[in-house]
Amino acid sequence: MTAAHRRLRERVGSQNGVALIDAAAARSECEEIKREWVLNCQYWKHELQVAQQDAGVVEERMSSEIRDLKAHYQDQVEALKADKAALKSQIADLQAQVSILKSRPDVKPTDPWGFSEFLQENSEISGNWNRLHDLLVSFQEDTIVPDHWTTIINVTALDERKKPVPDFKKRLSEERVLQESQISRVLLEVSGSDVIT
Repeated sequence: MTAAHRRLRERVGSQNGVALIDAAAARSECEEIKREWVLNCQYWKHELQVAQQDAGVVEERMSSEIRDLKAHYQDQVEALKADKAALKSQIADLQAQVSILKSRPDVKPTDPWGFSEFLQENSEISGNWNRLHDLLVSFQEDTIVPDHWTTIINVTALDERKKPVPDFKKRLSEERVLQESQISRVLLEVSGSDVIT
């Protein structure tokens, strides 16, 4: 820039006043451009600093929010894992209950002699107790009772003489309906819980 300025001075010195005016105008224009350049540099430097500060603030805020969300969802995940473990435990319990309930209708006395002994110890059996024992054996072995057997069993509860005796078939039917409803309820609970696993 100084060499061009020097040449311009030499030209001005050798020429008339018009060149001097042109040189002064060129000089002021050059200084104006220089001022604008400095102002533009300062403006954009300031804008860059503001943008970097804003980016830092946003980045810090986002990092903080991400940490908070991770902690929040981690707590939820842990709670859901605990719930899942509890539900699995309940399912295992319910499945055990179902298997017990399913096996109940098939339960038959396995020891007719033991049952006969139980009856002898806890009640007074009179008459043909041997026939009762044979009926229990037939029940256990799932065999048909001989056609020629005619058996009447009379049970008297002396401590409840005046109490009406419920109908056996009605009571048996009610008990079976109750057992089936319990089994159905447990099966529904288990099948509903299987979706979770």
